[in-house]
Amino acid sequence: MVVPLEVTTLIGRLSARATNEAQSSVISDLGANEVDILAALASRGAPFRAKPSEVAGWSGVTGAAITARVDRLEARGLVERIIDSEDRRIRWISLTSAGIDLLRSQALALTERPLFADIQKLTKKESAALCAILRKLV
Repeated sequence: MVVPLEVTTLIGRLSARATNEAQSSVISDLGANEVDILAALASRGAPFRAKPSEVAGWSGVTGAAITARVDRLEARGLVERIIDSEDRRIRWISLTSAGIDLLRSQALALTERPLFADIQKLTKKESAALCAILRKLV
């Protein structure tokens, strides 16, 4: 069947393009894995927090990998772990004001990347559909 082959080929080309642009646009001195966590938390909207299992699900990695990444971000003051006020078993990963400031300060540089500009050309409906499809595949 040709359709799955075309889909995987297109995803591969898009992934390579995104990787190349990300490598040429370093947010501070963070790695792509750390930026992924910051962006995922920011995309949730205020209060910019999530459970470690949710972050692991978005990133497609194990809880242990998320722990190591969050440790690095926490050491830099970009995220913090917060104990839930109603259920002390729950720990939240939350963006700090420094994490939010870093994302804001770097946002303009990211918007200058060609792929970002191309994505901005999509209609809201196209963007929503693309995100929905990609979420099903990751």
